[in-house]
Amino acid sequence: METDVPLQLVKQEQQLLEQIEELEQRVERSEGPSDRDVAEWMGRARGRLHRPPRRPRRARPAWLWPLVGGAALLVVIGIAIVVAPRLIAALLLPTVTPQAADTRVSPTATSQPTEAPLVLTATLLPSETTAPEKHQPYTATPLAPTATLPAVETATPEPYTGARPPAEASIGDTWTRPTDGMVMAYVPAGEFLMGSSDADGQAQDNEKPQHTVYLDGYWIDRTEVTNSQYRKCVEAQACPEPRCWVYGDYNGPGQPVVCVTWDDAQAYAAWVGGRLPTEAEWEKAARGTDGRIYPWGNSAPDCDKANYANCMNPPAAVGSFPLGVSPYGALDMAGNVWEWVEDWYEDWYYDRSPARNPRGPDAGEGRVYRGGALGLDDRYVRCAFRLGTNPDHRDPGRGFRVVVSPAGL
Repeated sequence: METDVPLQLVKQEQQLLEQIEELEQRVERSEGPSDRDVAEWMGRARGRLHRPPRRPRRARPAWLWPLVGGAALLVVIGIAIVVAPRLIAALLLPTVTPQAADTRVSPTATSQPTEAPLVLTATLLPSETTAPEKHQPYTATPLAPTATLPAVETATPEPYTGARPPAEASIGDTWTRPTDGMVMAYVPAGEFLMGSSDADGQAQDNEKPQHTVYLDGYWIDRTEVTNSQYRKCVEAQACPEPRCWVYGDYNGPGQPVVCVTWDDAQAYAAWVGGRLPTEAEWEKAARGTDGRIYPWGNSAPDCDKANYANCMNPPAAVGSFPLGVSPYGALDMAGNVWEWVEDWYEDWYYDRSPARNPRGPDAGEGRVYRGGALGLDDRYVRCAFRLGTNPDHRDPGRGFRVVVSPAGL
């Protein structure tokens, strides 16, 4: 320790002095080394005696090492807290690779409805909201429900075994369907012009080319199916209840039933012994055989002939525009509400469609709907105008009518 250093120096100095004294005595007796050797030894001794002693290393306090160890341990724990969760997640959790959304609709006609809307590719389908700024498509404003209708469970309808329309008929003949009381008009077999030519300045690309199509004879509803008629199917547990029935603007007995999916419309058609019309059947019933632009001819529409451009809002009762009647006696085929038809939608289907009884492509991006609606201008209520959308959509501006073939097709 430090207290021993002076004592050691004193002992060393005493030993050196004793050696010097002894050497001096030996010199005096003429014994031992010469004066030169003595002087050298004495110089060495004095140099060692007067050299400052080396400072010994100070000992570390006993409490220092536990302090250093504790600090190191805290650093290690902090690193572990930050790094460990990420390391575990990287090692144990699977890596999920995002998949591109598939917006195609399965061509299976019996697929269950879903509420998630399908966004169609703009390059394939014209948008439903492509109306000019002046006449935007009608969008219903939700109203306070006037009544809450009880939910009715649906069941698969039994095969239709009821009465069928007469096999032989001619233009102007009608037949009342016994299941729901709908009056049907007859469309005879023969050819007609389908689509649009360049002479129609409002024609869309998906309406071209105009082409000749042959159809067998069939019966078609004179109007869209009404709420009161559709209710019979709901009560028979063969059709689901439309959501729009809780709103006063859409639940009138004589109004066209809306807020139905394509599958809902097909279920009703099967229940009454029919089906939805094909695109070709719908268009022929609307325009006849001469290629006219509107059901009544080529003159522009007005509010006496069709419910378009918000002539009436909400949807009018069926048959409210008798001046807009088609050559075969069908009403409301221009405006009021859109109508589902049977076909899958395809932009360029007319380039390859068969010339006889076409039924549409085998699959597509959506189902076709026709006829225009109350919030749209004259471009959309032309007989040839066509659009397609997700068959699961429930739109307050879309209904349907039914076709019955004498052959049961």
